[in-house]
This record gives sequence, C-alpha cells and structure tokens, in this order.
Amino acid sequence: MLYRAVVMSALLSLASGCTLLPPNAKAPPTASATSSPTASPSQSPSASASATASAALVEAASPPFHGGEVAVAYKTVALTTTGGVQPYAWTLGAGALPNGLSLGTDGHVTGTPTKAGHFSFTIVVSDSGGGKASLNGSATIVSALTANFLRACGSAGKCSVEQGCNSACGGFGYQGGGSAPYSYNLTGGSMPTGTYQYGLSLAGKFTTTGTFNFKATLTDGYGATASLSPTFTVFPHISVAGATITCFYPGCGGASNYPPAALAYTGGSGTPSARVSSWKFVCDPSPAGCGVRPAPTVSVAGGSASITVAGSAGGSGYTGSFTLTLTDGSLCAAGTHCSVSATVNVVVQRG
Repeated sequence: MLYRAVVMSALLSLASGCTLLPPNAKAPPTASATSSPTASPSQSPSASASATASAALVEAASPPFHGGEVAVAYKTVALTTTGGVQPYAWTLGAGALPNGLSLGTDGHVTGTPTKAGHFSFTIVVSDSGGGKASLNGSATIVSALTANFLRACGSAGKCSVEQGCNSACGGFGYQGGGSAPYSYNLTGGSMPTGTYQYGLSLAGKFTTTGTFNFKATLTDGYGATASLSPTFTVFPHISVAGATITCFYPGCGGASNYPPAALAYTGGSGTPSARVSSWKFVCDPSPAGCGVRPAPTVSVAGGSASITVAGSAGGSGYTGSFTLTLTDGSLCAAGTHCSVSATVNVVVQRG
C-alpha cells in the first residue's frame, strides 16, 4: 500500500510539469520572463587596418646659414624639416655652396671655406613617401685675415723712430680680410718706453733710445688670428748746443783765409735743414759805426753746421745773436718733423 502511494505521487508531479529532484539537491535560479540576451559590442576596425595620412613635408622657414671666413672652420649648420615620412634626404637643388663646404644627406653643412665671395643656392629635402620641399639660402665668405708690415719698416719689420716722437711715428703694420670686431693684444716682448699698443701701431711718446722687440696679435670676429713681431730702434733726438762765434774784422767766411765757423750737431736722421731767425746786432762804440749787418747764413753737411758771418764796416766791430733751428726728416708729431733750436752769439772784432 505504501509503495503504491509513492508511485502515484511521482506520476502526479510529472503531470503537472514539475521537476523531480533527488533528495537534498538545490533548484537552479529561475530566469525572468522579461530578460533578453545581451548583445555583444560591435567591433571597430583596428589601427593597423586603417590608412594613416601624413602631414605635408615642410622645411624650416628661416634660412639658418651664416657667414664665414676663408681658412676658418665653418660652424656646422643642421637643417631641419617637419612632416612627411622619415627618413629624409637633403640635396643641393641649384646654385653652389661656398667652396670648401659640403651638404650631407643628413642635412648637415660642414667644411672650411677656401674662397671668398657671396654664394646663393637652393637646398631640397625629400622624404620616403616621395614628398619634397626646398629652401633658398645664401652665405658670404670673407677673405682670410692677414697682417703685414708697413713699407717704412720693410719686410722684416725693422722700424726706426726718433726719440721724442709723440703718437705720429709708431705705425708698423696693416691688416686685410677678416671680419669685425677686431681685438689687438701684446703677446710677447716689450714695447718702447713711454708707448702703448693702438691697433697695429704704437701711441705715446718714445722717451728712451734703444732696440725693442715685441709681438702683436690681431684677432677677428671669427676667431682667426694674425701676428707681427716688429723691431723698433729708437735713435737719439737731433741736438745742437748754443755757442759763441768769434770772427776777425772780415767776418767768418767772407774771405778765403777766413773760413766759416763750424757748429757740430748730433742725433736725428739724414741731413737736416737749417733756419736762422731772430737776428739782432749792436755796433761797437765808434764814430764811424758798423753799418747794417746782414744775418748770418748756415749750411749743413756731415754732422756740422757751417756759419758764414758778414765782416764789419767803418772800422768798428759788432756783436749779435740769432736762433739756429735744425729740422731733420723724421716725424716727431703729426705733420711736424723733429727739430732743435739753439741761440748762437756772434762777435766780430774791429778792423
């Protein structure tokens, strides 16, 4: 009877659509009647599958080229570009770079200029995608810096100056080429006493005789240098001392047996010129007097001034004085040659 009851219960459960579970089993969660399957998100195309557009190839707008100097290494120019497809390659499209410079395919301009001048050119850059861009450029190359001795100092730089010269006779060299700004420096030796370097010359007053050697170095705006090593010989200033000349009644140089008076001078250069000025005379007391006495005359040769003095007249002697000025061929100031002056007294005896 018990068995029949169990069987009947099972049959009723199946008939009602229910699921018969084993003992102690849990029922699965019941799906909601309103739930619907969740749609999976749509797939977007991958980056590798889409085409990437590159920006147009553009070269630098401002030309980066600068000037230079023959024999001075050119500061490297690195060309740049944007856009396009790397790698890039640079070539010369038109014109010519300065002699001695070259353009690498990496866009670097390098080298050392070998010729002065103004150069215009066009640079072309190409990318790996076939794009191209160009840039016009130019560069001015100046001649190499040079320094040479003045003609007065000769090719060996032997310069002679008279003692006492002041800022008018110290030039020793001149320059060429290069580019400003320039600087000048003493890089060896000693300059003449009383002077200082002013460009490729000496300024100041040459106060001491002797021989002086030094080295002057010139530097330009590109860093190029040129040097000169002159030798300055400072010789004594022209000199003459005042004196008293005594002549017999016929004067000095007025007759063959009465020679001119001689007055020695030293220093200076070459044969100086002579000038007589400020002549004045006084006759000795005498009823006859001495008449009007002309100023002495002077000629110069071989380190001596030869002075001719007029004789007396009327039997009376006279005394006088004048200023003798000797001027040589060397400059002692701008536009002024070296000179010396002395007072010479004259005594002409009675007849």
